[in-house]
Amino acid sequence: MRKTIIELLRNFNFARASAENAFCRPLACKRQDLLRNLWSFARGLMLVAATFALVIVTIAVIFVIAPQMRANRAEAYLDSGLAHFRRGDFDNAIVDWEAALRIDPVNAPVFLRLAAVWLAEIAEAYLDNGIAHFHRGDFDLAIADLTQVIRIVPDSADAFFQRGIAHFYRGDFDNAIADWEAVLRIDLDYAPARLNIETARQSRGW
Repeated sequence: MRKTIIELLRNFNFARASAENAFCRPLACKRQDLLRNLWSFARGLMLVAATFALVIVTIAVIFVIAPQMRANRAEAYLDSGLAHFRRGDFDNAIVDWEAALRIDPVNAPVFLRLAAVWLAEIAEAYLDNGIAHFHRGDFDLAIADLTQVIRIVPDSADAFFQRGIAHFYRGDFDNAIADWEAVLRIDLDYAPARLNIETARQSRGW
């Protein structure tokens, strides 16, 4: 008897569950379909957002971060070249400045202008020092500084002229004449150089 009651209850529960499932299934399916569609839409939005973020990051790297990194590296080479230059190490200065131009060719005009300004300033300082040494009678030091000017600015007529004077006062008439002839090759109308050549030739004996 007990088994029969248990069996009846089990059959009743099964029938009730079957009826509830049969009644609720269409609504549950719609809910599941809606949730599935929402999840698919959300995943699509997340994919679009991730793709957009990746595009933004890539653009930033290409057009902002990478150029800034190149500019920083180029600037470091530019500063290093200036340090070499101030020590009189012109060869390594040129190497570093060429490296700066290779790394960041977009800013090449800027680097060239900066280098030109530094070169002009340093050449002017050497020229002033050379003239000051000359007036103190330190002809060798004057020649050394004026030679640096000529290395920096090979067409500096003033540097050649002043160095020629220093050579002349040292009694080195040949080098004095050579420097003043270089002045005339740069500036044919540099009259003092022409006069000094004649004076040096007379002092040399011919």
